[in-house]
Amino acid sequence: AHYFDIDPTIVRVIWGVLAFCYGAGVVAYIILWAIAPVSTEY
Repeated sequence: AHYFDIDPTIVRVIWGVLAFCYGAGVVAYIILWAIAPVSTEY
């Protein structure tokens, strides 16, 4: 959410809905984890 500059709550809701629908959220999470750059700012 920080990388895309959007509210984390929106990302969590979308992820929850996709995970509920046939596990697509888990697949999307893995894909985004693989392609998103690592942030050194916390």
